[in-house]
Amino acid sequence: MPRPQSARLEDPRPLPARRALAAAALSAAALAGAAAPALALPVAGIAASAVVAAPQAAAVEWQDVELVDEAGVVDPERLRRGLAEVEFREPTRVAVVTERGPDLSGLDDDRASQAFNGRVLERARAEHPDWLSADGQTWADGLVIVALDPDNRMLGLYVGEDRSLSTDQLQDVREDGYEAARAAKWTDALVDVTASAAELIGRPWWQHPGLWIGAGAVGLVGAGAGAAEMAARRKKRGRTQADLESARGHLTAVTLELDATEVNASTVPADSPHAATLLERFRGFRERTLDATAEQQRLEAVPEKDLHRREHREAAAALRAQTAELDGLDDAIGAANALLNRHPGWPAAWDLQTAPLREDLEAVAELRDAVTDTPSVQAAVAALESFRAEASGRLDALGGDLEAERVTPAAALDELDGLRGRLTSLVGSVAEAEITAFSDDDEERRILREKLRSRRGTHRAARGSILDSTLPSDAYWTVVAFNAGHRAGERSVQERREAASSSSSSGTGYGSSGGSFSGTGSSGRF
Repeated sequence: MPRPQSARLEDPRPLPARRALAAAALSAAALAGAAAPALALPVAGIAASAVVAAPQAAAVEWQDVELVDEAGVVDPERLRRGLAEVEFREPTRVAVVTERGPDLSGLDDDRASQAFNGRVLERARAEHPDWLSADGQTWADGLVIVALDPDNRMLGLYVGEDRSLSTDQLQDVREDGYEAARAAKWTDALVDVTASAAELIGRPWWQHPGLWIGAGAVGLVGAGAGAAEMAARRKKRGRTQADLESARGHLTAVTLELDATEVNASTVPADSPHAATLLERFRGFRERTLDATAEQQRLEAVPEKDLHRREHREAAAALRAQTAELDGLDDAIGAANALLNRHPGWPAAWDLQTAPLREDLEAVAELRDAVTDTPSVQAAVAALESFRAEASGRLDALGGDLEAERVTPAAALDELDGLRGRLTSLVGSVAEAEITAFSDDDEERRILREKLRSRRGTHRAARGSILDSTLPSDAYWTVVAFNAGHRAGERSVQERREAASSSSSSGTGYGSSGGSFSGTGSSGRF
């Protein structure tokens, strides 16, 4: 595929590793001198040589990034910003791959990893031969591949022979992306894995955090810790900047439409309970918008070097959430005005109201294969499938009734609320049956319930939805949110069981696709 357009990154950053190693040399010399004068010169010499030999840090250039986003989950601009903060010790090509591959749920962890690794290798052979060495037996030198399958919950890392990592290091790097991946922050997960790989690839022996060389131990360990701290700060700064950019986009949309939104709100009929609640939430909208604008300006004035600090990270995340809520609320006000008054364009506003339920009804089809094959669970799924047919028909009928004015928009909203409430109840029945069938003890049941609960308020398609804008975030339990919580819960339970039995998988190997291929890489479920 063609490479993304390049964006050359100017303003090369100072090399924190050099400063850390220089400090290490001074510390080693001082400590050695204090403890044993005869050893001071050799120890200082070792550390000083390390400083001289320190490789130049090389930021990832956008023209050296190849994005293959078949799954459609990567934000290219967010990826570009995130990778701009990553520094390898030598210039490195980065390939970012996402796909939605065949279902791997029936395979154990080791076979699933081999299958996923094999698919990445097959893709390289068929579409990207430059990812392979000249003899096709390893990955190409100077290359790092980060691969993701969001449906199968697989994350993989593959590196050229000159960028080699141990099996344990590959696993450590992958796991650095698990937190973001489990939260469905796909772009962040890919950046986190790349950044972690950059910290380990080509690391000289004297930068290993566990290194002890007599009296110079404190300085050298401090150098390794300093480099790791710098990497963590870069990652935190990147997330803060991404939150600020997201908030800026929401706030721009809100302020551009502010006058029109206030006009819409002034003509929304308040005789509908849902409309009355929406208008109550709209109270103080302009003041909240002005407050958000002031907070954005305050945060954007913070020096970039300080954006990793907790107070700034938390403030930026809160601002992103606040501006997203404001942006969704003004869309709901516009939809309510058009729908409840039957203004021109009201059918499109009604489509916005039904979109979340229709999305869930479509997701029901995938549920049967995702849960345990026991009579109680399958009976609960069958009830949900029966409701799917009923609700789909009723949504179509409601649209016709609205068109013929046999039902008022307010009454249609009430019925839609009832349908979504019934779906929530049926999803809850599936959840309880699945918890009982899958768990072996009280602790596993607690883990499953907690994971399901934590995802319940997520994955709400609330854009322009009056109901989603007026009710608590966990008022409805969507099939999409259940699937996310169910996968997370099963994964946590399986990890607990594996830890108890002391069994684990390295995630290496390329299955039947590998042949004699011996490239360094591994993958695992998150």
